[in-house]
Amino acid sequence: MRPGLRVIVYPPDAEDGRRIRADGEILGRALNPADLLKFLRRAGLDPDTVRLDDPLLIEMARRQTDRVGAGTEARAGRPRSPCHYRPDQTADRQTLGA
Repeated sequence: MRPGLRVIVYPPDAEDGRRIRADGEILGRALNPADLLKFLRRAGLDPDTVRLDDPLLIEMARRQTDRVGAGTEARAGRPRSPCHYRPDQTADRQTLGA
Protein backbone atom coordinates (compact mmCIF):
# COMPACT_ATOMS: atom_id res chain seq x y z
CA MET A 1 0.00 0.00 0.00
CA ARG A 2 1.19 3.51 -0.73
CA PRO A 3 2.12 5.18 2.55
CA GLY A 4 -0.29 7.93 3.55
CA LEU A 5 -2.80 7.24 0.77
CA ARG A 6 -6.30 8.16 1.87
CA VAL A 7 -9.33 7.16 -0.20
CA ILE A 8 -12.73 8.78 0.30
CA VAL A 9 -15.88 7.08 -0.96
CA TYR A 10 -18.78 9.53 -1.10
CA PRO A 11 -22.47 8.73 -0.54
CA PRO A 12 -24.46 7.42 -3.50
CA ASP A 13 -25.79 9.92 -6.01
CA ALA A 14 -29.22 9.74 -7.67
CA GLU A 15 -28.07 6.78 -9.81
CA ASP A 16 -26.39 5.02 -6.84
CA GLY A 17 -22.90 5.84 -8.10
CA ARG A 18 -20.28 6.89 -5.58
CA ARG A 19 -17.57 9.46 -6.26
CA ILE A 20 -14.11 8.13 -5.37
CA ARG A 21 -11.29 10.47 -4.34
CA ALA A 22 -7.68 9.60 -3.43
CA ASP A 23 -5.20 12.15 -2.12
CA GLY A 24 -7.48 14.99 -3.19
CA GLU A 25 -7.90 13.75 -6.78
CA ILE A 26 -11.26 12.50 -8.04
CA LEU A 27 -10.67 9.06 -9.53
CA GLY A 28 -14.18 8.50 -10.87
CA ARG A 29 -17.61 7.15 -10.02
CA ALA A 30 -18.04 3.60 -8.75
CA LEU A 31 -21.27 1.68 -9.12
CA ASN A 32 -20.08 -1.41 -7.25
CA PRO A 33 -17.11 -2.79 -5.29
CA ALA A 34 -15.43 -4.00 -8.50
CA ASP A 35 -15.40 -0.42 -9.80
CA LEU A 36 -13.91 0.76 -6.52
CA LEU A 37 -11.12 -1.82 -6.81
CA LYS A 38 -10.35 -0.63 -10.34
CA PHE A 39 -9.91 2.92 -9.06
CA LEU A 40 -7.73 1.73 -6.18
CA ARG A 41 -5.48 -0.08 -8.65
CA ARG A 42 -5.14 3.15 -10.66
CA ALA A 43 -4.14 4.87 -7.42
CA GLY A 44 -1.26 2.41 -7.06
CA LEU A 45 -2.78 -0.23 -4.78
CA ASP A 46 -2.90 -3.99 -5.35
CA PRO A 47 -6.62 -4.90 -5.55
CA ASP A 48 -5.81 -8.45 -4.43
CA THR A 49 -4.55 -7.25 -1.05
CA VAL A 50 -6.87 -4.28 -0.40
CA ARG A 51 -9.57 -4.69 2.22
CA LEU A 52 -12.59 -2.51 1.44
CA ASP A 53 -13.42 -2.38 5.15
CA ASP A 54 -9.99 -0.98 6.13
CA PRO A 55 -10.76 2.35 7.90
CA LEU A 56 -7.10 3.39 7.72
CA LEU A 57 -7.27 3.37 3.93
CA ILE A 58 -10.91 3.99 2.98
CA GLU A 59 -13.15 6.62 4.53
CA MET A 60 -16.84 6.22 3.84
CA ALA A 61 -18.06 9.83 3.72
CA ARG A 62 -21.49 10.38 5.20
CA ARG A 63 -24.29 12.56 3.92
CA GLN A 64 -24.90 15.89 5.53
CA THR A 65 -27.89 15.45 7.80
CA ASP A 66 -28.63 19.12 8.27
CA ARG A 67 -30.34 19.37 4.86
CA VAL A 68 -33.94 18.26 4.40
CA GLY A 69 -34.02 14.94 2.58
CA ALA A 70 -30.24 14.60 2.53
CA GLY A 71 -30.11 11.17 4.14
CA THR A 72 -30.48 7.93 2.23
CA GLU A 73 -33.64 7.23 4.24
CA ALA A 74 -35.32 10.03 2.29
CA ARG A 75 -35.09 7.96 -0.89
CA ALA A 76 -37.93 5.45 -0.98
CA GLY A 77 -36.86 1.85 -1.03
CA ARG A 78 -33.22 2.61 -0.25
CA PRO A 79 -31.26 1.28 2.74
CA ARG A 80 -30.68 3.63 5.65
CA SER A 81 -27.00 2.79 5.79
CA PRO A 82 -24.67 5.51 4.44
CA CYS A 83 -22.64 2.75 2.82
CA HIS A 84 -23.86 0.05 0.47
CA TYR A 85 -20.37 -1.43 0.11
CA ARG A 86 -20.28 -4.15 2.71
CA PRO A 87 -17.07 -5.92 3.78
CA ASP A 88 -18.71 -9.29 3.11
CA GLN A 89 -19.33 -8.37 -0.54
CA THR A 90 -16.69 -9.72 -2.85
CA ALA A 91 -15.86 -8.17 -6.18
CA ASP A 92 -15.31 -10.24 -9.24
CA ARG A 93 -11.56 -9.76 -9.44
CA GLN A 94 -11.41 -11.14 -12.98
CA THR A 95 -13.21 -8.01 -14.20
CA LEU A 96 -10.28 -5.97 -12.92
CA GLY A 97 -7.90 -7.36 -15.53
CA ALA A 98 -5.40 -8.30 -12.86
